This record gives sequence, structure tokens and C-alpha cells, in this order.
Amino acid sequence: IMTDPGVADALYIEPLNVDFCERVIARERPDALLPTLGGQTGLNLATQLNDAGVLDKYNVKVLGTPLSAIRKAEDREQFRALMREIKEPVPESWIIESPEQLEAVLEEVPYPCIIRPAYTLGGTGGGIANTREELWETGQKGLKLSMRSQIMVERSLLGWKEIEYEVMRDSAGNCITVCNMENFDPMGVHTGDSIVVAPSQTLSDIEYHMMRTASLKIINALGIEGGCNVQMALNPDSFDYYIIEVNPRVSRSSALASKATGYPIARVAAKIAVGLTLDQIENQVTGTTKACFEPALDYCVVKIPRWPFDKFASGDRSLFTQMKATGEVMAIDRTFESAFMKAIRGLEVKQKDLRHPKFQGRGMGGGMGVPPMPPPVPGGFKHRESELHTRQGAYLPHWTKEGGIYSVTFRLADSVPQRVTDEWKAAREKFETLKSRRLLDAREEIEYRRLLSDNVEEYLDSGKGSCILQIPKNGDLVESALRHFDGERYRLHAWCVMPNHVHVVVEPIDGHTLSEILHSWKSFTAHKLGDGGQVWQEEYYDHLVRNEQDYQHCIRYVEENPGKAGLQNWKWVSGAQGRDGLDTHGRDAHATAYATAHATAMPDEELEQAIRKPTDERLWAIAEGLRRGWGVDRVNKLSRVDKWFLRKMETLLAVEKRLVRAFETLGESEPLDTLIADAFLIGYPSPAIKSLLGAEFPAANTMPNIPQMEAAILQKLENRPELQSMFVAVNDMARSIPLIDDDMNPRSDEDVTLMESWAGKKSGDFFDYVSRVVAEIDRQKVQPVFKMVDTCAGEFESQTPYYYGTFEQEDDAVAPHLAT
Repeated sequence: IMTDPGVADALYIEPLNVDFCERVIARERPDALLPTLGGQTGLNLATQLNDAGVLDKYNVKVLGTPLSAIRKAEDREQFRALMREIKEPVPESWIIESPEQLEAVLEEVPYPCIIRPAYTLGGTGGGIANTREELWETGQKGLKLSMRSQIMVERSLLGWKEIEYEVMRDSAGNCITVCNMENFDPMGVHTGDSIVVAPSQTLSDIEYHMMRTASLKIINALGIEGGCNVQMALNPDSFDYYIIEVNPRVSRSSALASKATGYPIARVAAKIAVGLTLDQIENQVTGTTKACFEPALDYCVVKIPRWPFDKFASGDRSLFTQMKATGEVMAIDRTFESAFMKAIRGLEVKQKDLRHPKFQGRGMGGGMGVPPMPPPVPGGFKHRESELHTRQGAYLPHWTKEGGIYSVTFRLADSVPQRVTDEWKAAREKFETLKSRRLLDAREEIEYRRLLSDNVEEYLDSGKGSCILQIPKNGDLVESALRHFDGERYRLHAWCVMPNHVHVVVEPIDGHTLSEILHSWKSFTAHKLGDGGQVWQEEYYDHLVRNEQDYQHCIRYVEENPGKAGLQNWKWVSGAQGRDGLDTHGRDAHATAYATAHATAMPDEELEQAIRKPTDERLWAIAEGLRRGWGVDRVNKLSRVDKWFLRKMETLLAVEKRLVRAFETLGESEPLDTLIADAFLIGYPSPAIKSLLGAEFPAANTMPNIPQMEAAILQKLENRPELQSMFVAVNDMARSIPLIDDDMNPRSDEDVTLMESWAGKKSGDFFDYVSRVVAEIDRQKVQPVFKMVDTCAGEFESQTPYYYGTFEQEDDAVAPHLAT
């Protein structure tokens, strides 16, 4: 409003420099100048006008904070000396005022180091230097851009917490802290580019008061009159802290603190500038208390910066000490999770929740530990550019592939007699002959395949042979063999030790081959299980996983195998039916598989870099790391984001996982009413809930017949190939179950069995599910209620409160005289 003609007496559209400012002062002849409400530019101009003698020439008084105090805060050398005088810790640093001085310290400073120019806006000219070359280049630029040709080279505190206190002080020395704020991002990122949370969430009471005391001590030592922002770094592993810098003015953080608390910082600072003290200034919100009352917050505020990279897609997205954000959003809610989700939506970018296609791939299936579902990939599942090779030897499989994932079955030597093997082989040859002569129609082919598959499964599940693997010590031995080199030579995605055979979904890594891995498993266990004879069959069956759809089927097939055989609560199986559902690293088995199973998802190595390097998209990279089951400790080491924030993100992702699971089971995994209510209360909005539940299009009773909607439905379900197949199967059975795969090879028995199960579903199943989702959201009538921002957490009646929306049960009461 400072440039609003209804407020300002006169407006000038001129360059902000000493020459033009002097001409304005000469024309308007103001009595006073208030530099601390004009940001960094206001401070710089006021200092330059004073040094040039303009203020004395026209008898202009500086209101509020004296220029001497501004110099102490802005001049790096004076500020460092003052902090040492009052015994407040500052990082080891070097003050540089010329290229010669810069060159002299190139070999002296520890790397990495921080370059902080004096008298610049938004960290302009600053940065992080990892080498002497980077220090020389960035330091020279900082000297040129600094108004005083002064920079400070400072020991790096990268990875420490960054804490801010917004402090007010009057001319009588009365001080209060309006608000304290904590950066989600660790040190190394400019505050304007950091996600900021108010009040602080991870500080202990000792840490909070230790730094509050330091902030009040500093503002008194500087002699600030008005608002002041103190920035500090706190070691996350101890009580060590350092003072980084002080902004002796109303800043961007002041605006955030004002909106977050309801405390009118700019208004109070202006009153202080004209001589009033905090105990004389009325609190406009309560109408009964004074401005010396410190605000108390019973809610959480999250600020997320808004960057222009959607307009400048080729720009460098990395963030450091020089600010790049061009705006920000702020959200208020009862919990961090809800405020966090609300702020993400407020960014007005494509990402409305914690999913991001850059890290998850096109599928974005969503749930933690649930791989996304891209459309089938022609030519293979992973590393599509690598070609298939025929594998030679005495084994049953036909293909091998670099970076491939295999579903493998190997059996005890006596589990399938040669007679039975010959019968199965003859039946398959007969089927191939009938098919090649086109003597079977599509339905007959499907039925023939199903009968073959059923015969094999029935025989195997009946537990023929010695069944020595059901003996506890033998089952444990085979399980130990499978896990022994997991993560070193291969990755286990799923496994099951049945009484007479073993199923494994495995991915060879680091140049190891499938045959080598199978040999190690067999040789490791053979002498322990047998009595000198042959324990395992020489041959084994392996199926090269072709795409995400195939992968999901393989995982389910392995983990559901004991149940199909009537072995309830079977001990030796991974996943949900296992003892704990965890792999050797203590992670959810599906989450372990996630990173390597998705053809379009970002590889682990790239994701690690995306989590480690601050960018505008790191938030979603962190979520993806947690979604893949990396755990809080690993993500914390990579990002240095406090574990408290990461645990809160895990809470959000747990709800996301439940929503996706409900979609996969068409609402059978848990009651929809409870799930939707939980999602609303933790901060998920209706569009995100519908998206994760797969119910973004109209309810069943509003849809026309399937043939008319088929194209639209298939497009809507492009990331859910199994549901696509279900719909197509309803319309055209023969077209829905092709008997060749994307590589023009006959599909496996397991593929056909899975397709049959899809084809057997009624078209109404999914429409009924969508209707239930939409009806449940409508039934709950989840509308936001409104809570009050009143500066004193309800301790005093508010005269001019404002409100924020949240998903709770009732509105805050409004005073009767305000009801109109």
C-alpha cells in the first residue's frame, strides 16, 4: 500500500539511488526518514544518503533504529566484533575488502565455506565455495556487488539447523520475541528459499530459551528500535549454536511472523519509530492488552517458497545462499501435517500432494511401498535398450537380460517324478500343435491353458516328494541362504519356501548371473539338507519379468502361494503373510522392490543426489525416498532434514499407502468411511483422496454404457493396466486376453491365469466402488471449520481476529458483538 495513491501523499517512479532520492527530498522537504520499513534497499539508501551528507543538508531526521546500529548489524567486521564483545558465538570467519585480501586467504580457509557480502539483498553475490577456484570466483563477484566492497568468508555450518527469532524492541529497552521460526531445510539454503515452520517444532525447551535469550541480548546490544530478525545455526547433535546475522529492519521474515501470529509488526515498528514504547501501544487484535504481550500460537504455520522455474525450465534449480524464490505461500492448520499439505496445494503447481512424476515415474501409484503402475512397456521391463539373449545350458529358461528381474522356481529332486514331468511336457506340446493349426478359438485356448496350469499347481500344492522343507530347521536354513547375499549379489523382491519347492523374485546386480545365484543357493543348502544324494532338481524354471503388470503378478503369486496350498500362517514367506513383512534391511518388502521395479522411476543413485542437493523439488524427492522404504535415518543423513519432519512425512505417506491399497482392492482393504475420515483429518483434500482412490471420474449411476465410455475410461486408467484389462475383457473377451506378450512370445500360464481373474470380474465392481467412494465423501460432508488467529491463544477475547480453515468438528465461537 506504500504506492497506493489513496495512502501516499506523493508517488515517484524513479531509480532508487542517491541522486534521485536527494531530488525527491529537495522537493518534498520531509522532516524524517524511516529506513527500516523499506527492506534492504531502504537501509542501503539511508546509509548512502547519510554518508553523502544529504540528510544533514536538508535537516532530515532518521526515525527508529539509529544508523549506527544499522552499521553495526550490516557491516560484517563491526558485527563480528560486537558479538565477541557480548560473548555470543560467531563462526570462524575472514573479512575481505579487496581482491588482494581474498587471494591471501584462498589457502587458509577451510572448505566448504560460505561467502556473505555486506549490504546486499537476498544474499546477492554470496554462495558456497567447495574449492579455492569457487571461492575466488564467488568472492570477486561478492566484492563487486557489495555496497561497501566487503564480504565475509565464513566456516561452513552446512547441515546445522537454521533458527530465526523475530524480535521487537523500543527506545526504553523493552523487548519481546514475536515469533520463532525453524527452517525445514538445513543451513546452506537462503531463508527466502527455505521451507519455514512457525513456531519451531524440533527444539527442546532448553534450546528454545537459550536462543531466545541470545536474541534479546543481541537486539539490546545493537540498540535496535523496532523490528529485528536474528538468524542462528544450531548443531542438531549438541547444544552448540552460532549467530549468523541480524537484519535490523522489518524483513520478509517479519511479514511471515506477522501473518503467522496476528501481531502487526510493521504497525508496532512505526509506532516505536515515532517515540511510543511497547507498553503504550495497544494490541489491535485483543483491544485490551498491550503490544508488549508475546503472541502464543495454538496452531502450526508452514511457509513454502514459490520459484519461477516453471517459466524458466532451463534454469539452474539448485538452491544455496543466494535467494531465487519470487514468492511464497503460507498455510495455517492445527498440525504440521495439515499445514504442510495445505501449503503444497497453495503453491499452484502440478503437484498437489507428495507425489511427483519426476521421481516416481508416470505411474505415480502413490502408496508407500506400492510401486506405481505404468502402462506395459513394449520390449521389456527394465533397461529397455538392452537386448535379450538366448541362455545356453541345461536349464529350462530361454532368455536373459541385463538389469532383468526374474521369477524363479526350483524344486526338491523328488518333488516331481520324471513320469509326471513327461506328462506335462506332452500336454503342452499337444496344446501348441492345436494352437498352431488354429483348431482352438480364443476361449478354448484360455480354457486349455487354465487346465494345464491347474493340473501343475494342484500337483505341486499337494506336497509330493519328501517335503523336507517344512521341517523348521530346514526352512530356516533355506531362508538364510536366500537372504545371505541380498543387497550384495542380488536383490530379493519376494520369496517363499514351500514344503517341496522354493519361489523367488530376484534381481541380479553387480554383474552376477542368475545361474550363479541359483548355484550358490543350492550348494549352500544341499549338504545340510541331504544324506549324500541329490537334493535339488538340476533344472529350474525362471520367468523374465516383462513389465509392471507382470511384476505385480509375480509378487502376489509368490506371497499368496502358501495360502493357495492351505498353509495358513506359513512361516517362510516374505511380504504381508510373513513373520514381519520385512526384508534383510528391515524395510517393507514391496518398498525394497520399488526402486528397482519401475522402469520410469528415478534410479536410486539419482534419487540420492536429488535428496542430498537442495532444489525447489527436493521436498518430493525426500518423500519418494521415504516411500521407497529408505527409512528416516538414511534420508536424514542424505538431506540433513530433521528426523521429526521426516517422521511427519512418513505419517502422511502411511495414509497415502492406505488409500492406494483401497484402490487396489476396490475398497476391501478397510472400511472406506474410516479411511476417508482419516485422510481428511490429516490434511488430504478431496481431489487428492479421489485421485489416490482412483475415483476421479463420475459415479457409476451417472455413467453411460461401457462401450460409450471405454475410450475415456481406458485413458483415465492409463496408469492401472490391470483395471484397463478388466474393462476391455468385459466388452470383448477374445480381444482382452491376447496370448502373446510384447516380445511376441507365448504368454506364461501365470499370465493367462491372472488375465482370467480380471476377465471374470463384473464391470459393475469398479463402478460400484467409485460410487461408494464418491457417496462416502459426500455423506461425511467434510467441509472446513474455522479456527481463530488471536495472538494470545484464546487467553483474551479478540476484537479483530482472522481465521484459518481446518478439517475439524466445530468452528471457534465468535463474540456476539462481532457476529454482525
